[in-house]
Amino acid sequence: MPRMHPDTLFNQLGYARRSTGTEVAKAFGFITVGVLAGAAAAVLLTPRTGRQVRAEIKSSAESLKDRVVEKGAEIKNGAAREAHV
Repeated sequence: MPRMHPDTLFNQLGYARRSTGTEVAKAFGFITVGVLAGAAAAVLLTPRTGRQVRAEIKSSAESLKDRVVEKGAEIKNGAAREAHV
């Protein structure tokens, strides 16, 4: 009897191999890149003036910066609390 790869046998039985964390991370990365590319295209292709687009990009960047600073403070405070426990 010829030697069969386990994946082939499982596929013939109707079972699929589970995704590994690496495969899930790659898929998440591709989805993230796609979403960002779509958002960038939407911002750049909407019928607005350059001034309006720049103002929106600036506002979004400032909002993102504020959220990153807030999360950093939360992480720092959480780490400080755990260090004192």
